[in-house]
Amino acid sequence: MFHWLVVSSCGRYSFWTVAVIVSALYGKFCWTINELDWDEKLEERDTTRWDKGTNAWKLHQIWLNFLGSFAGWWACWCFLLSYESHRRWQTSFTFVDLLLAVIAFIGMTGYLPHVSRYGSKLFPLKKNE
Repeated sequence: MFHWLVVSSCGRYSFWTVAVIVSALYGKFCWTINELDWDEKLEERDTTRWDKGTNAWKLHQIWLNFLGSFAGWWACWCFLLSYESHRRWQTSFTFVDLLLAVIAFIGMTGYLPHVSRYGSKLFPLKKNE
């Protein structure tokens, strides 16, 4: 299947169509997906921060999360190209392949902007967020 995705024009078209659609959904619904609208103390949804945000700030959040997800899809595409090359030439994977796979996973699941932000809950140095 990976071979079909990389080699055929239909596979490439399908991959990038899915990538754009999913990235757009992550961009539009980033606040809910990352549970930024959830108040842990009250254990309920809290949309006041999003509702009070300016249109420019909301557009930035949507754009940033779209871009983060799309970067994950791009890294996945690069990984698939690398995989196809390794398969064809019977070579082993490299550290770059591992890095691409990690970026792909984090980006495609919508967490790349969240992880890249210093002080993220996923970043272990700051516990009080």
